[in-house]
Amino acid sequence: MENQALIQLSQSLELLELKNALQCPLFLVGGSVRDIILGVETSDLDLTCSLNPEQMLSLLEKANLRTIPTGLKHQTVTVVIEGKNIEVTSFRTSGMTPEGGLKLGNSIEEDLSYRDFTINAIAFDLEKNLIIDPFHGSHDIKSKLIKAVKDPVARFKEDPLRIMRLLRFHSQLNFTIDDKTYQAAQLLSPNVFRCSIERIREEFNKLMTGINPVSAITLMQQFGIMEKFIPEFSFCHGFEQNKFHHKDVFFHTLDVIESTSAELTLRLAAFFHDIGKPPSLTTDDLGDRHFYKHERIGTELTKEIMARLKYSNKMIEDVSCLVDT
Repeated sequence: MENQALIQLSQSLELLELKNALQCPLFLVGGSVRDIILGVETSDLDLTCSLNPEQMLSLLEKANLRTIPTGLKHQTVTVVIEGKNIEVTSFRTSGMTPEGGLKLGNSIEEDLSYRDFTINAIAFDLEKNLIIDPFHGSHDIKSKLIKAVKDPVARFKEDPLRIMRLLRFHSQLNFTIDDKTYQAAQLLSPNVFRCSIERIREEFNKLMTGINPVSAITLMQQFGIMEKFIPEFSFCHGFEQNKFHHKDVFFHTLDVIESTSAELTLRLAAFFHDIGKPPSLTTDDLGDRHFYKHERIGTELTKEIMARLKYSNKMIEDVSCLVDT
């Protein structure tokens, strides 16, 4: 069934036009293949081939196809066909890093061996209409398991952001994390902060709008990521409220997030809504705890934190206004 859906996608006008332009074996990879196996609509079209970016650009220019060269340092060319952005990346190999630099792999099998998780290490040969799945990603999709390709320590060292991607997929798909993959992610979690704050923030945003953000946020706390990413929220863990609340601020906030619809502005407002409680704490003569003006304090904290994480001015304004209500 999924093979038929992939064949149908391979016959789309944009992919046929791309195949004619590049004149080499092309492979659909990553999220688009995973989504089709999951039976959900795919919006991404990611492909890989044996050509280097300069060769791709030359052939695409001859075919009068518009390209966006922003991903060249990552060996990626974005082609715009029928209003859709299609990313074509040269085969991956050992030594490829987020910092870029040309390192061209020799085959689709080699390329897949350097992808992050088995569920993303599946390709579809557009020439032969054949699924290529050397690491049994289809089985892991059906088993609802996120598992690193081959050695998880090596995969996370290649790009530490993959640890945030692990948590993002855990939230979006609600899949279980393989034990060895979990252990490697926990061990190497400090490396996440070698990545730019913008890259970490984007994975956090996707995590926040998933099916199971509560579990993913809890793992961020357990791994020590939250302590560095948003220490103000990490401090809410174990922070007692008062006699009207049986949960601490951290777990109370997770309950609010879980009951909030999966829209980024709303989920972020739920995340920050009680961030002002710890700094507003007072205790009266009877030992009762109070959080006077915590909404006002939380609003200012929200603005500071979101500015630090380089959110847009509009997003900061929208979220902080909700926190203040």
